[in-house]
Amino acid sequence: MFSFIFQWVIKVYYYLLHWTCSELQAI
Repeated sequence: MFSFIFQWVIKVYYYLLHWTCSELQAI
């Protein structure tokens, strides 16, 4: 169960990181 949550957190973290980079490049 803990590993599942950890994988979810990593997935969300990378998604936000990619989205932030895209937003910064768009400016």
